[in-house]
Order: sequence, then structure tokens, then C-alpha cells
Amino acid sequence: MTDLENKPQEKPRVVEISKGFDLGSFDCGQESINDYLSDYAWQNHRSGRARTYIACNSDNDIMGFYSLCPAEISYDEVVISIKAGQPKGQKIPVFKIAQLGVDKKYQGVGIGRALFKDALLNCYNASKIAGGRAVIIDAIDDDIVSFYANYGFEPATKTSNILMLKISKIEKNMP
Repeated sequence: MTDLENKPQEKPRVVEISKGFDLGSFDCGQESINDYLSDYAWQNHRSGRARTYIACNSDNDIMGFYSLCPAEISYDEVVISIKAGQPKGQKIPVFKIAQLGVDKKYQGVGIGRALFKDALLNCYNASKIAGGRAVIIDAIDDDIVSFYANYGFEPATKTSNILMLKISKIEKNMP
């Protein structure tokens, strides 16, 4: 469990997803993210395809969430800084922040930034146990690209919507 920084009256806590949450009431303003949480997050968590963490208040209202999963990316897809020292032609192990959303009622008060920090810390800690070269994110629009660029993420290629941050840079770029 992690305490998050925020400005609302009550500090949220971060816990793993469970059946006790009303997943259908979450609304971040992005239908695909809402649908993921309500329709797939619990299934993916139970099956091990992804792990979902929820920021909630004492009433178990979902303030925000993120999902992480292991992934790999093609050697030929990534920028030189990521493939340096990697065997040529082999897939590169990474962690993916697959989803991140903040309910509209809690946007603009630091919940997203705090969830992002928590996700990066989980990726960093997992890399110390199991390896992993970078954290990746699929940027869905230019605002997302700008947000993550502020924390050191860079495009995997010149034409990619996949952004990457080397694990070794996480401590230096922590929000």
C-alpha cells in the first residue's frame, strides 16, 4: 500500500484491484480507459496478464488506477540508447504501463502524477528482481507525449507512438 500526494481532504491509498470495487462507476473521460477498467482489468489481474493498482479513498471510491505488464520490444524498433549492450536482433525485455487513468472528480490534484510515480517505482523494483531494460508507454495523443517527455521518456523510433524510459534513468527522472 502506498500513500499518494494530493490536495483533496483525504489521502488515497493504492491497493491491488479486487472484487470489492465498483469498476463501472469510474469515468476518466476516455472511453477506452473506462472500458478497460470495467471490462478487462480484473480478468487480466487474476490471470497474470497485467497487474492493476487502484488509488481509492476510505469509501473505496476509485480515484485513479494504473495497469502494468511485462512486455518485449523488437531490437530493430528501438533507439540506440536502449539497444546499446543488447544482443543484436533479440527482443528487449521491458515493462509496460498499459493503462493509467484518473476519475474526472479527482483530475488536476496530483493523483495521476502520484500514480505514475508509483508505477515507475514498481517497474524499477521489479527490474531489480527480474531484469528489464526500460518502461514503455503507448502514447495516444500529443498531450500524453508531452506529459511523459517531461519525465525523460523518448520515442522508441522517429515515427513511433511508443515512448520509452531506460530503467537506469528512473531514479533521475522521478516525478
